[in-house]
Amino acid sequence: MLKINETFLSIDGEVNNQHQGKLSFFIRLAGCNLRCSYCDTSYSWTTKDSKNYSADQLFGMVVNSGVSKVTITGGEPLLQNKELLPLLELLAKNKIYTSIETNGSIYSDDLYRSEHIYYIWDYKLPSSGHTADMDSKVLCKNILYEDDWIKFVIQNHNDFLSALSVIREYFFKHKNIAFSPVINKFPCKTLIATMIEYNILYPVVSVQLHKLVDMK
Repeated sequence: MLKINETFLSIDGEVNNQHQGKLSFFIRLAGCNLRCSYCDTSYSWTTKDSKNYSADQLFGMVVNSGVSKVTITGGEPLLQNKELLPLLELLAKNKIYTSIETNGSIYSDDLYRSEHIYYIWDYKLPSSGHTADMDSKVLCKNILYEDDWIKFVIQNHNDFLSALSVIREYFFKHKNIAFSPVINKFPCKTLIATMIEYNILYPVVSVQLHKLVDMK
């Protein structure tokens, strides 16, 4: 059984392999091991108000939604990695593309992998308060796959410089890299201008599209 905070249908506003703006069925798992300063889903930090669902129940909800994309988020999904595997097997078997949004701090050697399943690693920069929970070497060499994304949430100029340092040392060969600005702290226009100033032209600028159109 999986501890679920909520499920809903919306557009996927974050960077992913099926493009931002695609309708997706969201499964938000309850419980998180981090407490990031900018977190906008703190209500999912604990399992206090969660409900238990089986893989079959959740898969049925996906099928009934009529969409071909699933977003698994949290909380932190990989805290329930073992319980998550049967659901991922069902989704992959039925060729439903699934992105798993993880906070980047849990490095399991039994992550489910298929051409329809990929991970978005939210690498924590200094302003998050959790840089010490990242292990770039392990992520780069043992965990990260070609179709996975690395997302850097950038809240200030120091975050930007820290992201550059990490990329240059560990992720310079990876193609899927995104910079996601905290809009009320580091406007998108400022981020883009800074990228041009430093001649950093390869990351995708990922704005939370669902918030721009006032959706969950």
